[in-house]
Amino acid sequence: QGLNFVGFVEADDLFENLADVIVCYGLLGNVALKSMEGTARLLASRLHASHDRTPYRRILAMLSRTVLQELRDTMNPELHNGAYLFGLQGVVVKSHGASSQHRFSAALQQAARYVQHKMVPQMAHYLDNQ
Repeated sequence: QGLNFVGFVEADDLFENLADVIVCYGLLGNVALKSMEGTARLLASRLHASHDRTPYRRILAMLSRTVLQELRDTMNPELHNGAYLFGLQGVVVKSHGASSQHRFSAALQQAARYVQHKMVPQMAHYLDNQ
C-alpha cells in the first residue's frame, strides 16, 4: 500500500482522522500540542466543577464514571509521551520538558519498540521506493 498524501491539514481538522501522520515544523507542533493539552485540562476541570454543583449532578457523574475514565485513559499523556524526529539515521524521541518518570519511561519504551521493529531502515526503504 502506497503513501496516501492528503495534503495540508488545517488546525481545526487535527481531530478529524484525515491522516495517520501529520508533519509540521517543531514550533507549530509544539503550539498545537500545548493548546490541546491546555484545552483538555480546561474541559476536565470544568466538567469536574460542573458535576459537583448539585446532588443530582454528582449521581450523573457517578453513573458516567466508567465512560469518563475510559476517555481519560485513552487520552492520558502519561502513556503517549514523545514526538519522533525523522530524517536522521537513528531513532530520536523528543520528550516533554516537564515529563514525570512515568512519562519519560513511556517515551523510552516507544523508542525501544521503534528500534526492535527496525523502523528507521523500514521508513528509509519505503520512502526510497515512493
